Amino acid sequence: MKATRLFFFLLSLFFSCSLSAQNKNTIRVGAGVNVRSSVDNDRLSAGPSLLVEYGRSVNSYFAVAVEIHTDMCKNGTASDLYGAGVSLRGMATPFPQKFRWVKVGVGATYDRCKYLYGVHFKDKEGQSVLKHMQHSAGYWGIDFPIRAYFIDSRQFEFYAFYNIKTMFAGGRYHWNYSHGGLAFGVRF
Repeated sequence: MKATRLFFFLLSLFFSCSLSAQNKNTIRVGAGVNVRSSVDNDRLSAGPSLLVEYGRSVNSYFAVAVEIHTDMCKNGTASDLYGAGVSLRGMATPFPQKFRWVKVGVGATYDRCKYLYGVHFKDKEGQSVLKHMQHSAGYWGIDFPIRAYFIDSRQFEFYAFYNIKTMFAGGRYHWNYSHGGLAFGVRF
């Protein structure tokens, strides 16, 4: 019994040491604000945004990452937007020796949005009534992440991010929204 416990203790100690020596994988969580154009007028709308990301370093210059993100905002006077999506991206550190705290990237993204909106119409008595409707749509696009790291150690990272999300929709390519904020990561 003691030999079995000792074996599992040494095995877990070996794996934890070998995992911390690799440090090629990273799990990140972040929160921030998304900004997009409003449907009612030419103003911008803002709302909360959350993300979870898994990243894998290939070398000191390049990494790949998969991000799951969600956001919402008030998208007009009688309209709300709820979105969720996934991004697959490559991240580059152009000058890892001098400026390893700056990373830029490009990737493919897919967003599934649900629009909740109100439509005003007149009922039989001539009274103005607000009817609530919803519409869902999926959009493919390209995102451009930019990061500035405050902490970039062997085990932890803390950074500010700004992601520009562009989409293909309605036969055109356009800026859909951006989101920025702070994220924390653990390397293993």
